[in-house]
Amino acid sequence: MEKRYLSLESSIINYAMAKHASEDIAKQLVADPMLVAWYDGIKKEEHPQIPECHPHEPGWLAYAKGHGGKVLVDVNQGTYIFIYT
Repeated sequence: MEKRYLSLESSIINYAMAKHASEDIAKQLVADPMLVAWYDGIKKEEHPQIPECHPHEPGWLAYAKGHGGKVLVDVNQGTYIFIYT
């Protein structure tokens, strides 16, 4: 999985802003990117909510890897993480 790290300088960064910025990066790397999984480090929410199935790996991340995740965009050091296929 290709990883990109994005730093957004804003005091009001939110999910929508981070998702939009991550989509722009994903579009540069894959044709017609589709969001497979995401993590919101502020709210501690993840999608999909899958129980951990691998030691030391969150379920949402394992799900993304198993469902064609090609691009991981980490916004502001884990504040938001988006995975696209």
